[in-house]
Order: sequence, then C-alpha cells, then structure tokens
Amino acid sequence: MKRWIKKSRYPLLFLLATASIVLWKESQKLPNGTFTMHFFDVGQGDATMVETPSGAKMLIDGGPPSAIVEQLGRVLPFWDRSIDVVVFTHPQLDHIGGLPDVFERYEVKRVIMAYAPYRLAAYEELLEIIEHQHIPVTLARPDVVIDFGDGVVAQILHPTNRAAERIVESDINETSVILRIAYGETSLLAVGDAGFETENALIASGAPIDADILKVGHHGSKYSSSLRFLKAVTPRITAIEVGRNNRYGHPTPEALDRIAAVGAAVFRTDRDGTITIASDGHVVWRAADGACMLHIFCKQRPQILFSE
Repeated sequence: MKRWIKKSRYPLLFLLATASIVLWKESQKLPNGTFTMHFFDVGQGDATMVETPSGAKMLIDGGPPSAIVEQLGRVLPFWDRSIDVVVFTHPQLDHIGGLPDVFERYEVKRVIMAYAPYRLAAYEELLEIIEHQHIPVTLARPDVVIDFGDGVVAQILHPTNRAAERIVESDINETSVILRIAYGETSLLAVGDAGFETENALIASGAPIDADILKVGHHGSKYSSSLRFLKAVTPRITAIEVGRNNRYGHPTPEALDRIAAVGAAVFRTDRDGTITIASDGHVVWRAADGACMLHIFCKQRPQILFSE
C-alpha cells in the first residue's frame, strides 16, 4: 500500500505542477493597469486589439479567415469570452474575414462600422450575424467618441458624411474607419487601408491626427503613408500588419523610405510576429511575448521604446 502511494505521488505532483504553470501563464494575461496594443500576425491582413487599464477590449478588424481566434487566445485568458467593441474599418476580406469566428467564440457588446455598400459574401454574413445576435451598432462618424472610463478615449476621425456615402467599390479603401486612441500622453492612430486621398482630407480637416504610434495604412502600400501625412502625424513607432512574401510587395520600398524620412521605428508582423506595445501613459515599451515566463526563455523581452 505504501509503495502504491509512493508511486502515485509523482504523477500527482506532475499534474499539480503543470496546472500551476498553466494558471500562472493565464494570469499573466489579466489586466495589469496598462494601455496595451496588440498588432496581430494574421498574415496578409489587419487585426489590432487595444486593452485598457481596466480590462476593456476593442478589436479593430479581424484579418483574413481562420487566424484571429488563435491570436486572441494567446493574449486573453481562456475563460475571457467577451470583447467590448469590435470595429471593422471597411468590408474587405483581409480585414473582416476572421470576424465571424470572433462573433461565434466571443460575446461582442458593440460594433462600430461605416456605411459602406459593398458586395461581398463575408460582409453580408457578418451583417446577418450582428442582426441575429442583436448587437448594438454605431455608425462611424467624426463626432463619435468612446470613453472607456479609465483614461482611454477613442475618437473616430473618418469617414466624414461625404466619404461614407461612396458606393464605388474601387474607392472602398477611402471609406476606412480611422481612430485615434489616447491614454495619458500616449496615442495610437489606426488608419485601415486609407490612401493619399483620405490622408489629405484628414490634414485639411484639422483633425487631431498627431500620434506616437501609427498603424500604417494599407499594409505599407506605396499609395498610403505620404510624406506630408507622416510629417503631420509625427509617429515615433509604426506598425505594419503584413503577410510574409505576399504577392503585393507590401510593405513597399516607397512607403518604407517615407517612414524612414520622419525617423519612426518600424515593426512588421511578417518579420516580428505579433507586436505588443504597452504604456502607462508616459513610458512606452514593447511587451514580452506570451510564452515568456519570469523573463526566461523569452523570444521577446520587455524593451523600453520611449517616454514622454
């Protein structure tokens, strides 16, 4: 009997140790009082999530099909199945293809979208899901402000009424929802697939487009991120969400040269994987990767980027 107890003790200890490690890793995903931005590696597409100090979550786009749920699972505890706000910037598959999976797995409390007539089966499916789940929808306009109540405020800067009324499918990128999200002295500008036309319109409107961190438009297309626009934004950090060896040549040398000209650091999901940047409102750092334990065996250790 004693021998059986002694032999059975080791598997039990192993199970307890394994459970402790799993719970510890999941606990590292809990809100920690910082403003956190995840630029997900979803291939050739866009998916960005911000987490506020109190734990509210805003997902901006969901990338192409099949990738986003896995990425969310890497940064959210397995028991967390809610997202406060989902924004889809415009109805193209590389931005909304993964969102049906998000709505299936997570409780989405609010949707923000632009009025953008566009014929795409995935877009029509998404609208049906939103209607079926009775999710409140806010149409994106420059007067829309989302105050999370913990210091994080998101402001819609685009589309304007005129841009939102476009129905020409070739112009769909120019209807992209553009947001500026601020916490303390740290700010993020997310511009969807907006090109030169929208960039010029934003500058002319006097909208507050200055930001420390820029989610680069249209995956680094040569038709986005004009030098004039970059000088107006004055980013310190740029994040390019782009697929490895994509057939479009993104990010293009032209876009990269213009970013270099304003002295901004460049992070790319095709090279860096998912990029997580955090801020306490003053200091901004690149966070450790999700597999990091006690700063041991880290692919990416915490790295201070700048402070205000």
